[in-house]
Amino acid sequence: MQDQDVRPLVDYLASGAQQEAGSWGEWQIARVEGGWSNLLYRATGPAGDLVCKFTKRDERDRAGREYHALLALHEIGLPIAPEPILLDLTSYAQPVVVQTWLEGVSSAALPSTDAEWEQLVKHLALVHTVAPDETPVQLRHARGASTTAAILASTMRS
Repeated sequence: MQDQDVRPLVDYLASGAQQEAGSWGEWQIARVEGGWSNLLYRATGPAGDLVCKFTKRDERDRAGREYHALLALHEIGLPIAPEPILLDLTSYAQPVVVQTWLEGVSSAALPSTDAEWEQLVKHLALVHTVAPDETPVQLRHARGASTTAAILASTMRS
């Protein structure tokens, strides 16, 4: 998939014209609720089933870091995350990253069963097999962001 395949869609979404679920051209579009610091749309159409994420503009470069992390996972062949499609940091009021839609359930709740904890631990262990300095994509650390280990440690203490 090429940048030009989704650019008109991103232009439309950035205009703010899509306020509720509906269609635009050949695209079916719906807001995805639950993001804390970004605006998410799921768009299904000729270029596939995608997520358009408009992120907060700040020193953490959220869209850039997400895009490059997804690209690194894709480049090394680890199919545990969406495929990155587009990154644009300057053309819109907010930075935007477009990626494939990944089916599944998103939850802010901690796992409640041993099987759910095991699934989470296996997923995190797989992610941690990737050494940032050994990927074909240069990855940057976020300023002020905690490491996964620090987040897990603080969760376990509470």
